[in-house]
Amino acid sequence: MDWQEKLKKRVVYQIPGMEQADVIKDVLYKTAGDDKLTLDVYYPADRQKDVPLPAVILIHGDAPWEMLKTIKDGGQFVSWGQLAAANGLIGITFTHRASERFQDLAGPKEDIVDLFTFVQEQAEAFSIDARRMVIVAFSAGGPTAFSAVLQQKPEWLRGIVSYYALMDIEGLREHVPDAPEEWYSRFRAATYLASEPNKIPPILIVKAMLDSPFFNESIDRFVKHAEEAAVPHQLLIHPNGQHAFDVRDDDETSRSIIQETLGFIKQRLQSE
Repeated sequence: MDWQEKLKKRVVYQIPGMEQADVIKDVLYKTAGDDKLTLDVYYPADRQKDVPLPAVILIHGDAPWEMLKTIKDGGQFVSWGQLAAANGLIGITFTHRASERFQDLAGPKEDIVDLFTFVQEQAEAFSIDARRMVIVAFSAGGPTAFSAVLQQKPEWLRGIVSYYALMDIEGLREHVPDAPEEWYSRFRAATYLASEPNKIPPILIVKAMLDSPFFNESIDRFVKHAEEAAVPHQLLIHPNGQHAFDVRDDDETSRSIIQETLGFIKQRLQSE
């Protein structure tokens, strides 16, 4: 199966009527060189117009730009946007630049921060409750997404979800032997836990046991640091799950974890 076919795969958990979500597509939030970076906004089909709703920002992983420039239009992120809307929330999907095999992590991190700023500035126009948002970061989107939110600790952030996400780049040391220590620290999520941990909202961490050590060892390190910093967190484990189990493993465990994830998101966005 080529990457274009993989992008068509939808999330294995479905809710009746989720495909009825209203969508505003391809809103330009930033131009980076020749790249136009856009977002989509998913709304409940039965929403009351102009009534602000809390939002879920869905942050994709890393890949060559040829894949990333259309990733939000693939089955995985369309499904997650629709699932958010079917749960009475606003789902936001978007594109950010590629890291070029982790050589330029600063670029996508900047895009993510700029996306947050754009959503805050345009919240009223999009009927978003700018005080209540959760982020969900997938796969290799972890180092940029988590370093951004944990460094800033914005007041609007009500919860963080890590989906088989890379929590640090320690596994690159043997491949990038000349990289400065500051580079590893800057993109290590745990770096930002000790500073004002009381400002960090609860974190849901989802781990797929059949994932590569590159990902799972980073998750284990982060969980250890979160425990030491007394940061509220919950770990969900799919014992037979592969990387991207939400589209690859059509089983009851996958569906149960996705359902529990949506419950966590709703609970966090309903809290004051």
